[in-house]
Amino acid sequence: MDCVVYVPTPTRGVAKEVRAYYKKNHATEVLYGGHLVIKRFSLYGEGKNPFARAVRYFLSCGIQFSKCMCSKDASVLFMASTPPIIGMMGAMIKKLRGIPFVYNLQDIFLTMWNKSTKQHIGGAMYYPLLNDSIDTGGKTVAIVDRVPRKSPKIMRRMYVKSLDAAQHKVQIVNPYFTPTHSIKKAIRRALKRGVEVEIMIPGKSDIPFTPDAAFYTSNKLRKKGAEIYIYNGGFHHSKIMMVDSLFCTVGSTNLNSRSLRYDYEVNAFIFDKETTHELSSMFEDDKKDSTLLTKEEYKKRSAWKRFVGWFANMFTPFL
Repeated sequence: MDCVVYVPTPTRGVAKEVRAYYKKNHATEVLYGGHLVIKRFSLYGEGKNPFARAVRYFLSCGIQFSKCMCSKDASVLFMASTPPIIGMMGAMIKKLRGIPFVYNLQDIFLTMWNKSTKQHIGGAMYYPLLNDSIDTGGKTVAIVDRVPRKSPKIMRRMYVKSLDAAQHKVQIVNPYFTPTHSIKKAIRRALKRGVEVEIMIPGKSDIPFTPDAAFYTSNKLRKKGAEIYIYNGGFHHSKIMMVDSLFCTVGSTNLNSRSLRYDYEVNAFIFDKETTHELSSMFEDDKKDSTLLTKEEYKKRSAWKRFVGWFANMFTPFL
């Protein structure tokens, strides 16, 4: 078994029939030939009350952490505060088992845990495979850790350099697509070079305002030649990018100002054709559940929605 994921049963961004199914079925899901195991636990619905949602979030994180720490089923444990939509996230997680860069992720996690709790946990017990002989499979992985005031620009620069390196094709999936000026400029430069740029954003979201800005931004890039796909299969919460079928990045980074300028974020940049191809194949599959954004499709949005998108776009430096 390569990975165990603990998540609450989904209550947002999914169809009513899906919520009804998981309300009755909390069974373990085994995917990818046993490499990925999803274990769901019951938790009350989020609703619209911000206090109740905050309490639910902390309860979810606490339950996930306790289950992960007590589990002996896997060497890599992933805690998702948002129920993952199986696909991109699942494919990426199953690559983590036993690869040395996991130790870097563990370092980052322990640093953040100790900073938040004022504890000082660490030691060999948190690195059970450290002395084992490990085969990396020929993959080169770079862990990029954005820490405010320490490495504030590193994530933006990595995305810009990746986009500037593209020669043929770029595929992006991001749930809150309101990128900073430097990243938008890098996308436009890629389009001018003749690079095929495909961007997928969710048709549904868990927050207001920002998605309208994302539609506005995406439509602007569509006019420059990018292909924009609106995912209709639920709330697509993946944050990935594939470049030229050569390398990809996956992690916690949203392509918005809050994530790129203010938050703590971690991404893995994976220089491996096989992994990149696998994610690109799933991107192609998700396109079947998506609507291509065209001029006519954008005009189907109400005048009010288009106005909100234009208005929200002015606040993207703070979103």
